[in-house]
Amino acid sequence: MTNTMHRQGTVESLQQDYIIFSTTAKGFNRVGSEQAQRRFIEIMMKHSPVNMGLTRHVNESGKKPSFIGELFRGRFSGRKYSDGQPTDETRQEWERVLLEGGDSGSLKSHAVFDSAEKLGGAIRDVNDAELGLCVNVNAIHADTDRLARESGIVRHTIEHSLGFHGRTNLLPSAEVLELSTMCGHGMVGFNLVRKMISMVNAGQISVDRAAELLTKPCACGVFNPARAARILTDVQQGTYAARSG
Repeated sequence: MTNTMHRQGTVESLQQDYIIFSTTAKGFNRVGSEQAQRRFIEIMMKHSPVNMGLTRHVNESGKKPSFIGELFRGRFSGRKYSDGQPTDETRQEWERVLLEGGDSGSLKSHAVFDSAEKLGGAIRDVNDAELGLCVNVNAIHADTDRLARESGIVRHTIEHSLGFHGRTNLLPSAEVLELSTMCGHGMVGFNLVRKMISMVNAGQISVDRAAELLTKPCACGVFNPARAARILTDVQQGTYAARSG
């Protein structure tokens, strides 16, 4: 399963949000997989992701309090977006950090796309490359099933989020949830989202800058800044309530 399964929103909104992961399994294909993982990253970068991330399997003996910060600090430096899309400089920095980030089969990576066409191209190229990696995709099932079949793949597993249960009246508003749940680890807090919405509505900050600031706390890199910019624009223009139902 993946921590990206609980993303909220309408079908239309979620059709701007596609995540593809690669990983390995200890005892099966982890040792010696670093070249395959680097090739996976190269393929992802070819299809213009709106965000990229990596995590690393770390032995207990190698852990130290600062290792997560050290791993991701480079990805945060100077990260910029325009119209919800990362700039060329940002993409180049991602590629450099990601390709330098793994060793001994320890690297696993993922990419976020804002269109089915981009994801379809990435799936096709990964399948053609025969990397021997474990790959999963998080998105609207009808889209992922169609794109996989177009690439000659029949999916073997599907998982659904069961949503929120209990005292749902205590949850924040729909637009706050839609933005916050794009970080599966809950690092994009409700109050940060509310602050960005307030500042955008007051003209104190641009939609691009707000989407960029919302992206930064998501350390693993699954937040979708392009979708965030579209949601913020809908809220600013007063069209969010109409399109959300």
